[in-house]
Amino acid sequence: MSKITWNTASCIEIDSAKGLAGKLLSSRGLGEAEIADFLQPDYKLSLGKPETIHDIKAAAARIEQAVSKSQSIAIYGDYDIDGMTASALLYDFLSALGNTPLLYIPDRFEEGYGLNSEALKKLKKQQVDLVISVDCGVTAHQQAALCKKIGLDLIITDHHEPDGDPPKGALACVNPKFDKNDYFKNLSGVGVAFCLALVLQKKLKKPESGHEKWLLDLVALGTVCDVVPLVGINRALVRYGLLVMQKSRRPGLKALADTAGVDLAKINESDLGFKIGPRLNAAGRLTHAQKALDILVSKEYDQAKLLSAELNELNYQRQQATKTIFDEANKQARQYRTEPILVLHSDSWSHGVVGIVASRIAEKWRKPVLLLQEMGESSKGSARSYGSFNIIEAIRDCSEILKTFGGHAFAAGLTIETERIKELRYRLNQYAINNMSVDNNLKVLDVSIKSKASANSLGLVEEIGYLAPFGNQNPRPKLMSEFIVDSMKLVGSDASHLRLILSDDLGITHDAIGFGMATNYPWLEPGLKIEVAYEVSENVWNNVRKHQIELLDIRQTNN
Repeated sequence: MSKITWNTASCIEIDSAKGLAGKLLSSRGLGEAEIADFLQPDYKLSLGKPETIHDIKAAAARIEQAVSKSQSIAIYGDYDIDGMTASALLYDFLSALGNTPLLYIPDRFEEGYGLNSEALKKLKKQQVDLVISVDCGVTAHQQAALCKKIGLDLIITDHHEPDGDPPKGALACVNPKFDKNDYFKNLSGVGVAFCLALVLQKKLKKPESGHEKWLLDLVALGTVCDVVPLVGINRALVRYGLLVMQKSRRPGLKALADTAGVDLAKINESDLGFKIGPRLNAAGRLTHAQKALDILVSKEYDQAKLLSAELNELNYQRQQATKTIFDEANKQARQYRTEPILVLHSDSWSHGVVGIVASRIAEKWRKPVLLLQEMGESSKGSARSYGSFNIIEAIRDCSEILKTFGGHAFAAGLTIETERIKELRYRLNQYAINNMSVDNNLKVLDVSIKSKASANSLGLVEEIGYLAPFGNQNPRPKLMSEFIVDSMKLVGSDASHLRLILSDDLGITHDAIGFGMATNYPWLEPGLKIEVAYEVSENVWNNVRKHQIELLDIRQTNN
C-alpha cells in the first residue's frame, strides 16, 4: 500500500501531448495573455521597476559617490551560492565602473553566518570606506550600529525576512521584503544585487546598455540554487540567464561545466542545482567558500580549471562525509523512531553537511528531522521539515532555550548549549504531539496530468519542456498512467534503484527508473497491472534519444 497521497484535484486528462503546455497553465487559472507571457516572458517588461525597491535609490547614490571619488569598497557576501553569485555580480559590475572592490566571505566554522563585528573592524583598518552586504544583514542591528560608530559606511542588500525595522546604523537596507508591492518579494540575494546594478546603470548611464545581460548567468545560478519561487521575475531571470550561460564569457563556469560533464550549450536548471551548485557549495561546507568565489570571478581558464579540480575533490569528500553521517544518523534514528520529530546529534558530524543529511533522513523516515554537531559546550545544526509541518514554528516555540535560530517553514538552523539537547528533543516532540495532524506527515504528490500511457513520447517531453525552467512554485508536471509490468530488476552500484519495463494499452514498452525504490514495493511482480505516478524526461544513450519515466510512486489497480 502506498504511503504517499496523490492529489488529483486539478488533474487534466489527455490522450496526446498536443497543446499540453497551454492546458496545464490554463488549469492553474492563467488566462490567454498570462499563458503567452509565461511561455515567452518579455525581458524588459519582466524587470519591472527595480528603482521602487526599498532604499535602492539611497544605495545607488552612495555607491555613485564612492565610484566618483575612487573610494575603497568591500562586498561582504554569504558562503552559499546565492551569496557568492551576488558577490561576483557586484564585483563584475563595479569593476566595469572602474572601482574594483574587495571581496569578503566569512568562514562558516569560525565566523558563522552574516555580518561579523570583528570582520567589519578589520575592513575598517584596511581603509575600506564602504561595505556592501549581499544576501545577508537585514537583522544585523548590532553590526550596523558598530559600523556607524567606527565610521564605516554600510549598505545592506538582502532578501531574507526582517525581524522588525531595518538596522538603523546602515545608510540603506535594500530588501524587497520591506516593500508594499509584492513584485520583487521573491527575489534571491543575487536577484536583489542585480536590481541594484540595473538602477546604478540607469543612474550613471554606464556601462553601456546590454552589459547587464552578461550578469544573468550568475543570477540564474544563484536563483536556482537558493530555491526561491521560479515564477514572475525569477522565472524570466533564470530563463534568460540560462540562454546567457550557453554563451558564457566566464572561464570559471566553463571549467566547472567541463569538470561536471555538463554541456553548456544545453545547460538547464537541473544542471545548476545538481551538478554545478554542489561543487561550488562544497568549499564552504568543508573548508572556506573563497575557492568557489575565486572561480566565479576568475579571468583565466587554466586557473579556473585548477580551482574546478579542487572543488571537484571537495565535492567528493562532501559526498563521502554525507554518506557517513547519513549511515550514522539513520542508525541513531531507529532509537527514536516512535517520536514525531527526530533530534539526532554527534560530535563527529560537520554542521556544514548536516543540512543535506537532514533532508535525506526526513525523506527516509517521513518526518521532520534536526541534526546537530556537538562542538563542546555548544551544538549547531540544521532542521528539515516533512509534509506540511512548519518546522520554524516548532523551533520558535523553544526559543528561550536556544542561543540562535532562524529559517522558514521547511528548513531552519539553530545553535544550542549541548547539555540542553535532551530538553530540546522533549520540547519539540511535545510541540509536535500538540500541533501535528495526521496530514502533516503525509507526502503529497500533486498530479496534474492523467495520461493514456501510449501518449508517452519525446513529444510529451518537449511539450512539458515549454514550462521550464522548473523549480519552487513551478514544479515539473507529475503524471499518472496505468501500465503492465513486463520486467523488473534492481540496478545501481548498491542495487538500490528499481528499473522496470512497462507496457501500455497499445503494447508499446517504456523504460522506467525508480531511484532509491529497490525495497519500496515488495508486492511488485511481472504481469501486474499498476498505476504509476511519474515524471517524464529525455534520456540519451549512444546518441539515441528516448523518453524515460522517472517513478514517483506505484500503486495496484483494482482491475
